[in-house]
Amino acid sequence: MNLNQHRAPILEALLHHQEKQTASFHVPGHKNDNQRGHQEDSWFTNVMKLDMTELTGLDDLHEPSGCIAQAQQLAASAFGASHTWFLVGGSTVGNLSVICAWSRPGDIWIVDRHAHKSVMNALKLVEARVAFLPARFHPQTGIPVQLDVMDIEHMLKRYPQARGVLITSPTYYGYQSDLKAIADRVHHYGMPLIVDEAHGAHFSFHPSLPQSAMQAGADVAIQSTHKMLGAMTMSAMLHLQGNRIDPALIRQALGMLQSSSPSYPLMASLDVARRDAALHGYDLLQVGMQQLQSLSEQIEGIEGIGILRADDPFKMYVYDKTRSLNGHQLREQLELRGCMMELADETGVLAVHSLYTKQGHLGRLRDSLQAISEKYRLGKQELKPSVWNTYSTPLCMEESAGLIHFQNNLHAPSQLVDLEMAEGYRAAEMVIPYPPGVPLWVQGERITRASLEALVRWVSHGGHVQGLDAAGSRIRVLAETPSGSDEG
Repeated sequence: MNLNQHRAPILEALLHHQEKQTASFHVPGHKNDNQRGHQEDSWFTNVMKLDMTELTGLDDLHEPSGCIAQAQQLAASAFGASHTWFLVGGSTVGNLSVICAWSRPGDIWIVDRHAHKSVMNALKLVEARVAFLPARFHPQTGIPVQLDVMDIEHMLKRYPQARGVLITSPTYYGYQSDLKAIADRVHHYGMPLIVDEAHGAHFSFHPSLPQSAMQAGADVAIQSTHKMLGAMTMSAMLHLQGNRIDPALIRQALGMLQSSSPSYPLMASLDVARRDAALHGYDLLQVGMQQLQSLSEQIEGIEGIGILRADDPFKMYVYDKTRSLNGHQLREQLELRGCMMELADETGVLAVHSLYTKQGHLGRLRDSLQAISEKYRLGKQELKPSVWNTYSTPLCMEESAGLIHFQNNLHAPSQLVDLEMAEGYRAAEMVIPYPPGVPLWVQGERITRASLEALVRWVSHGGHVQGLDAAGSRIRVLAETPSGSDEG
């Protein structure tokens, strides 16, 4: 099918409707206008004009046959998929929908332990049994890196009855696993490969970038189009190819889990992001990679500052090689100079670039790091041979050695205990350093001394955590004796 990637069907339909100047006797309540007399409300004026509902000519996300269907077909063509669905609940709703569509209670899933919390929640909803793949870490910084194909092979042999394999690639930090080799091995065992590709939506548009999940042969890829391309926050895409998973099942799951009142501005932003990436992605990515290569060389020349470039050149991890500043302190110093980082961890900060990063902002980051180096006299400090990071702590490896039965039981007896008393208990809910949103413990995992110490360090350094009480000093655990028997 020869599709015209210059088109943006959803945006075109919205603009066409707006031109008709119809009288609104339908939702939304703002009536596509903004005459409230508050000057600050003017920021919403243009968005409200396009914030429509399922009117004649504007199609229906849950049963598309017009402009939305056309936009999704264009996206499937651009990203190399057989089917593409627009998501207005981020990659989160994509992860939820695929697992709910393709799982039955008690099914075994082979899952990357550094999966996002939405994956863990989906596994909980379907009450899956989960075999976690062992995590691999960068030897210098401890951040999670590529999965080992042999680890996946081992799990496939151990659990040949598994329903499927779900991995995260690229990682939040930009490390890409060998998806072609992984897909080949997973398919050899007759299973589908699902890739949480939230941070890899741009990979399809330049040959110097890692191979995308669709290009590598994965069955499903879920992408946060808002993260690395130009869509609005919460807008994402779900891509499917092959015949291992029935698209009708995904359609049904999305119908249950996506809003029945999807945002037209979000869908239009997906349409425009696809159009711009398909038409101009190569050139923009080429310029961006050249600028980032130059920036990396400049930062490497700053005394005391270390930089890691992952498989994705648009992810840049920066840290203090002298350990005078931990990652949270480095972030604070950068923010004082107007540079807002994607995340900070115990060791360093992550800078995320995209097609649209301004060159002037790259210079500000370089100058800020230079100023920090001079302020703390990093060139005069002793360089540390190695750095250790919260995520280098083995995450409940004793528990992860076997199957964990995820149970959808919000009402299991539980209690709050002080952090210093939590060792040996099982977590009653996920505890999540955020970002990146990877649970330190999932429900039912045993709280070990090593992982507890990692959490305490994270909190003491100023890291944000989801899953603690309001004071950040207590955790909810299952009501049982610490280090109790492993039931279920």
